[in-house]
Amino acid sequence: MSRTAWSQSGKGGGSMISDRIAPKKPKAQSQPTSSKGKAKASQEPPKSAAVKRLEGVLAGLAGVKTRNSQEGCYCQARKHSLSKYTPLCTTCGLILCTLQEPYAPCPHCSSSLLSPIQRDSMVAQVQAELEAQLDSEERDRIRAEEAMRAAQGAFPTLGGAPPPANVAAPSPAAHVVLSLNSKTKKTTVSTYHSPAPSPPTVSRAPSAPPPPPDDRVPPPSLDTVAHFRNGRQPATAWTDLIGGDAPVYIPPVQDKGKGRERGKGQAAKQK
Repeated sequence: MSRTAWSQSGKGGGSMISDRIAPKKPKAQSQPTSSKGKAKASQEPPKSAAVKRLEGVLAGLAGVKTRNSQEGCYCQARKHSLSKYTPLCTTCGLILCTLQEPYAPCPHCSSSLLSPIQRDSMVAQVQAELEAQLDSEERDRIRAEEAMRAAQGAFPTLGGAPPPANVAAPSPAAHVVLSLNSKTKKTTVSTYHSPAPSPPTVSRAPSAPPPPPDDRVPPPSLDTVAHFRNGRQPATAWTDLIGGDAPVYIPPVQDKGKGRERGKGQAAKQK
């Protein structure tokens, strides 16, 4: 028998070319890691409006934000409440409301509202307010979870003990009723399931959101407001009122009829 590339003499007989190819080793299947559980565990609750507000103030005081994203408000605390951080501009005397950010300059004179020392002190103050707000929200969340477990029938935990990570919801209780038919003398077994109690809604303290942007009072127009346009002297806070450009006081115009009636009334009272 002639030898060929696909035949071989021997005890084992012939072999195919495919037999010479080394078989591939099966790869060990990697078990997928349960990333969903980790994602749920690391997922934090959404931040409230009060926390976002305080974090924005801290970012502005740290230098991340330099100006307001919107123009200032000129209501002078008549429409909104007075700002607890910077209630007054010490340069021009403009009264500032809560819409004015403490890290932003004055909307009227564009001067800084805080000195470096005041800025550092305010950073510590806002940081303490942020920590107190986070602690308050965490206590409210734990209190709501305990109320939910108590409503579902779980065993109550001690006040100082941390709540368990995963609490299985109890299955609704089933009631078996055995009834006897008086006519047929047959028994009937019925099963009734009591409805599971609905979890209570989490009640959080309502945080006062900032007013909408269109709620801001725009600055007064220079054409409609009469004011003294001359600048003051550079070396002193006083101005020279002697000369032709000195401002003149013009009393408001009053109705003569009203003045006569008022004079008659005063004369009658004196009599």
